[in-house]
Amino acid sequence: TNLSHGVIDRASLSVVGRAPASDPSRILASTLEGKVAVRDVTARYFQELPAVTGISGDGVTDGRSFTVTTRGGSVRDLVLAPGTVEISRLDTPQEWIALDMPFSGPLATALAVLDHPPLGYARKFHIDPTRTQGTTEGKLHFYFPLIRRLEIEDIEVGAQATLRKVAIPEVREGLSVSGGDLTLSLDRSGMDVAGTSQVNGIATALEWHEAFADDAPVNTRIHLRGAPSAAELARAGWDVSSYLTEGAVGTDAVLTINRAKATGIELTLDLGGSRLEVPELEWRKPAGVPGRARIEAKVAPGSGRPIQLPVVRVDAGDLVLRGNLTLAPKGAGLEMLREQERIDEWLKKMSKRVEYVPKDRQEGEPERLPHLAHGLLDVDRFVVVEDHLDARRQRLGGR
Repeated sequence: TNLSHGVIDRASLSVVGRAPASDPSRILASTLEGKVAVRDVTARYFQELPAVTGISGDGVTDGRSFTVTTRGGSVRDLVLAPGTVEISRLDTPQEWIALDMPFSGPLATALAVLDHPPLGYARKFHIDPTRTQGTTEGKLHFYFPLIRRLEIEDIEVGAQATLRKVAIPEVREGLSVSGGDLTLSLDRSGMDVAGTSQVNGIATALEWHEAFADDAPVNTRIHLRGAPSAAELARAGWDVSSYLTEGAVGTDAVLTINRAKATGIELTLDLGGSRLEVPELEWRKPAGVPGRARIEAKVAPGSGRPIQLPVVRVDAGDLVLRGNLTLAPKGAGLEMLREQERIDEWLKKMSKRVEYVPKDRQEGEPERLPHLAHGLLDVDRFVVVEDHLDARRQRLGGR
């Protein structure tokens, strides 16, 4: 049975109909109304999921449906507010059940319920409920036929919730969330999360969409917006303090993962409020001078694959760059299609500031410099040693 245990405090049945005076048992009912008051009832909506326990409320039936308006209950340590449990189509061969349950409690428990077979929703967006922290308040909805062999396709599921003080150690590889104040919307087709949080310790506005359909062109889309400083980036594992010397960088990042597990990244940077320096190029931009950058990246699934940057665009002060790059798996090579004259100008500056020493250079072997040919800047076999121009000239015999 779907409703069990508990106590019936009172019950009544009212039937209105007509019957022959000679045989009242042959009544033909025109209306039927049954009422019942219950407490501590257990509702099991399908066997795999944890039951709703401690339900108290009032039930009513008309012979075609039975509806309990609840006054509370619990699912594990989730506390349920007043809601409804309705079993419908009682006058047909196939009965259905609908549950609408407002709830509050630990986020980990709510995710565990949504992750139970046959649902498995937490696994669909790669989260282990046991590693999450925070609280949630919202509403769960289920609607499905009362059959023994229930498949995920048979279940209509929905969840609307607010999430407080959320912490998830790894939303995706390299991305952790803490201190999140978020909203969540979930149904059979996908999930949407939005709000503010700390992503890798950086204050961030977050929008996250997961599509559950196997044929969805994009399964994951995470949109992040923030303005990290150099110190915040360093704490997150990206030390750019040599280049970002003042201010913050307005950052708009979109990460996508498609059904083939290929990753795409679109990064738009507002550099106007930051002071930037690239010593190797003898270039700097003061804070307050407008600047923008856009970088798009594509990473094929599997380890050891190159990172392709089909769009690299920078406009900051007197620095203008248009190009695309392919980075070898370990950052060993750099393929660049670019504005030839601008790259050549940079290389001339670089040749005054650095010395390129081949890693495998033999004693007495003539000096070899990196070369730019056919769009390839060959840096794989070189290490870079900073040096002053006059010392370099002295070593090279005044050249």
